[in-house]
Amino acid sequence: MCQASALDPTEPVTLTVDLGGQHKLESLALSWEFPAKSFAVSVSSDGVKWTEVFATDSNILASTQVSLGSVLASKVRVVMHEVCLARKT
Repeated sequence: MCQASALDPTEPVTLTVDLGGQHKLESLALSWEFPAKSFAVSVSSDGVKWTEVFATDSNILASTQVSLGSVLASKVRVVMHEVCLARKT
């Protein structure tokens, strides 16, 4: 079964992290309890204008390393569009 959220399977789930100031970001490591099949990573310096730096619609990995290429940002946002939950048998 794939869904974005158990509470509302039609809406994406967004996680935003405030880094507390501007940083040069080389990479982002994500560890999934349930891998997001479809997700995007964006960065921002002001929390208003966002730049998408990575997106996929075919992830099956339990951990994902995203290269950010030394981008300057104070906030990172991960938007999970579709998460696959393992079915219990």
